[in-house]
Amino acid sequence: MTSDSTAAPELLRRFGLASQPADMRFGWRVVAAILAIYVASFAVFYPEVPTNDDEANYIVQVRMLLSGESEITQLDAFTGEEIIDTPSTYPLGMAMLSAPFVAIFGWRGAFAVACLGLVLMVVVTGRWIASEGRSPVFALLILGLPSVLVLGRVAMSDVPSGALVALGLYLFWRGLDRGWGYWMAAGFIAGASWVVRASNPVLFVPLFVGTVLRREYKAWALVVGGLAGLSLRLVSHQQFFGEAFFERSYYRFSPFTLDERLPLYLLGLVVLIPGGLIFSALYRGRRRPELLTTIVLFLLVYLFQRYSTIETSLSKRLVLALRYLIPLLPILVFTMSESVTRLWGAWRERASAVRRERFEFAGSRILVLWLAGLGVVCAAVHPAFAAWSSTQAELRAAISEFVPADAVLLTNQSGNRKFIDEVGRRFQTLRTENTTAERASELVERHDQVILVLLDRDDSDWWKKETQRNAEYLESISTRVELLTDVQPNDTDRMRIWRLSR
Repeated sequence: MTSDSTAAPELLRRFGLASQPADMRFGWRVVAAILAIYVASFAVFYPEVPTNDDEANYIVQVRMLLSGESEITQLDAFTGEEIIDTPSTYPLGMAMLSAPFVAIFGWRGAFAVACLGLVLMVVVTGRWIASEGRSPVFALLILGLPSVLVLGRVAMSDVPSGALVALGLYLFWRGLDRGWGYWMAAGFIAGASWVVRASNPVLFVPLFVGTVLRREYKAWALVVGGLAGLSLRLVSHQQFFGEAFFERSYYRFSPFTLDERLPLYLLGLVVLIPGGLIFSALYRGRRRPELLTTIVLFLLVYLFQRYSTIETSLSKRLVLALRYLIPLLPILVFTMSESVTRLWGAWRERASAVRRERFEFAGSRILVLWLAGLGVVCAAVHPAFAAWSSTQAELRAAISEFVPADAVLLTNQSGNRKFIDEVGRRFQTLRTENTTAERASELVERHDQVILVLLDRDDSDWWKKETQRNAEYLESISTRVELLTDVQPNDTDRMRIWRLSR
């Protein structure tokens, strides 16, 4: 076995891991094939129903945006007084991105935005990596995080945020060696990303600040573009919420749930994306201080966020908790592409011919298996998730069938909010957590009947306790109770709907 690059397995040579330039055309064909599998499976198993509270809120918001309204008026079931409420307080960007699709295809058009965002994030990250002479196949590492594959079919802002970050960073990188126009566009994307998610600009701050501190003559373009992008959020929020600096301050700083997130983050960024944080720390390319600072800063923002994940099962936490890291992935895999290529090349030069042959043979087989496995997962995630979401559709359909829009609705809303269309309801929905059984009896006296909806689940300790609370609440009801339906669409969920009457 010689040390010549032609002796290396074909796959390694084409990926630029055998002392020769990467075969860009081959790399893009691999990327295109994997993405085509994902998109085709998405189209065949197109989403039918919102599957979590956030998704339902985003869809409500785009409907409100298209109607030209931001508030709904409902009645207080106890007093009959009008209550003006904003059903969704998320940043307006996701609704703005979804509006054209919803206007043309109806509310289900909102699901397409995330899938397009996934494609854009991978392709633009691949372009960014290829601009430095490395194989765009590294961008497929983004798909190693389960959150990306699942959220690519969910109408939420996580994957579109990743696409915007990738685009802004790529434009910034292009601007390093070109005219100021690229930096102005990068600044605009960075500022505009604030209207999609409040934390997105964090991923641009170190690079932009570093540019200013370096006194680079084009830095003014970043500032001008950034201010123009920021104004998009200020203007849109002023129009929609009546307050330019409106912020949904749902999650705040807290170190007390760090133990819940840190193991999950390490699992996602070191195991599911093999060696991700380790290889990123070994990055030696351009703008190293800024890129590594960005990774650390963004992780700290979410590590110390007051957000608990114990309410659901581990498999769901791998999706829901790790989804916050999706916008970080373009930077992570870009830095990995440099360090992996460089370190592999350095090892290859030092290793003996026999050892090099053995490791390259194993490495090429691992790559083949990984790409094949990725293709299978990209195809399988959609039917698997569609099968589960169909059970959620059954629960949503049960509420639509048995809960009239003008009825007083009482529910354990922490579980059922995603199934309830608040926009069309006459009375504000009441929570069992805040409404005692005695107060429920008062409502029956006032309105003749009340609909009680309780969702039981057993996929976590928190939900098992919630199920017990539901049973105790039902037992304490003193009015006439009539069971309308009992729906058990899967092994973990059970919804029962009762009519409470005199």
